[in-house]
Amino acid sequence: MAWVFLQADLAKLFESGGWTAAGYLASAIPEGNPFGFWDAIAAMPLVDGLVVWGQILIGLDEQLEATSVVENNRWLRYLLG
Repeated sequence: MAWVFLQADLAKLFESGGWTAAGYLASAIPEGNPFGFWDAIAAMPLVDGLVVWGQILIGLDEQLEATSVVENNRWLRYLLG
């Protein structure tokens, strides 16, 4: 699962047209909600970069955690050779 997460986020980073969270953020909260500032930040390029890099770091962290679990578990090391 960690690899799927990381691969999807790396694809967002290198996408030719550029990936944006604007569509999600613009419709994240319905009309009339006092937290309507999502529309204002939806158009900010900084938000897109933070989302992509945050997700890449999460994917890397998940990948490293999965490998450390195998390294620290004698039974898994035996099964995986």
